[in-house]
This record gives sequence, structure tokens and C-alpha cells, in this order.
Amino acid sequence: MSDTWTEDDTEKLITFYGQHQCLWNPFHPEFNNKLSRYKAYREIKSSMNISGLTICDCIRRIASTKKEYCYELSKIAAAIFCEKLYAPKAKWFRRMHVLLFPHIPISCYNNFKKV
Repeated sequence: MSDTWTEDDTEKLITFYGQHQCLWNPFHPEFNNKLSRYKAYREIKSSMNISGLTICDCIRRIASTKKEYCYELSKIAAAIFCEKLYAPKAKWFRRMHVLLFPHIPISCYNNFKKV
């Protein structure tokens, strides 16, 4: 698949990703099980129903979206520090926030304060 993902594609990917706790919940018993994770990604790839999409494409897009999510969190923290408001514009942000925010390590909070 080409590197162009629409926001709808990304939101759909996050929805399917969210259905597999072994991929994003570090407290899930299968989180470190490579076979379970592979099966989950294979299921996501099939569910996306995009011609030419590979498991690697899905993994790369999730990793990229996680980075974008963390960047948006840092922008929120910087806005709060300056006593301003910032609302992420990405449609998928809220869905990703529900999945990831409860599992962000405390060390990341310190990084947000530095921004």
C-alpha cells in the first residue's frame, strides 16, 4: 500500500487495533506473546479490506500514529503550561487517547512538563 492513509483509514485501523488488547495493553496476559500479536495484526489487516495492505503497513501506521498522538499530547501540555487551550484536529485522536493514555508510563509525564 502507498504511504497515503486517509483519516478515515487511520480511524478504522485504530478501531480494529483497539479490539486486540494484546497489542496495546501491557497488563494483558498475551501482550508479550509474539504469536498472539501476529494473529491480531493479521486479523486487523484482513478487516481493513484494503488491496495491497500488508501486516507491516499496519504496524508502521500504528507506530506512526502513536508518535503523532504523543506529539499532540506534548502540544496540549505546552498549551496548558502557557494557560492556553489546544485541541487536536485529528479525527482519531480521541479514540487513540482512550486506548493509550491509561497505559503511558509516568516517565512520559515528566517529558510533557519539559515541553
